Amino acid sequence: MTAARGRPGADAQVQVTEMTIYSAAILLFFVLDPVGNVALFVPALARVDPRRRIRVLVRELLIALAALLLFLALGGVTLRPCPQPACLSISAEWCSS
Repeated sequence: MTAARGRPGADAQVQVTEMTIYSAAILLFFVLDPVGNVALFVPALARVDPRRRIRVLVRELLIALAALLLFLALGGVTLRPCPQPACLSISAEWCSS
């Protein structure tokens, strides 16, 4: 988001960009940190048979994907009854003007 600032009383021009699938994927990559989580999965799977490890990893990845897709589909409905923090309502009003 960018805002034009300058003279007092000037109307602020707000440019809002949409999140694309690529920017969402990059954001998830950095938030979930798959490279850093390797250190957790290696010891957890150390006692699992090497032939079964791939099946376990694929199963866990599918469960995580299902959770993400479920929240993608139902997240708005789920969060609608929750009270909106004041900081979000202020920024939403600022962005819509």
